[in-house]
Amino acid sequence: MRVYRKLTHTDKYVDFDSRHPMQHKRSVFHTLLARADKIPPSNAGKRRERKHVFRVLADNNYPRSLVRSRKLDPKFLMSCLSVRIQPTFNNLVVLPYLKGISEKIARVLRRENVKVGYKPIKTLTHSFPRP
Repeated sequence: MRVYRKLTHTDKYVDFDSRHPMQHKRSVFHTLLARADKIPPSNAGKRRERKHVFRVLADNNYPRSLVRSRKLDPKFLMSCLSVRIQPTFNNLVVLPYLKGISEKIARVLRRENVKVGYKPIKTLTHSFPRP
């Protein structure tokens, strides 16, 4: 059994150089590795899928040092597969996303049990207003 991909699949994910929050980029990384370890039943299939994942991550500009450092780390692979229990949040704040700044603000707010969401500053509606 292999990981199924439609014929139209392009292997394009959140580019590492994009202005998305780092947690989204980590999520892409963790999800692809977890899928590579869960779906193929044989060790050869898992190796083949991991190799594919590392190539795709490189194509999406993920740093080689990040990919290599996580490649054979069993603790990291187990953390990808384990379910994380999130603390309960009482409040929610939605911030405009500004690379480097929003993450720092979110870190401070999370210490105070405030859940943080992000919204883009510019959207297509800003660029193409309704007539």
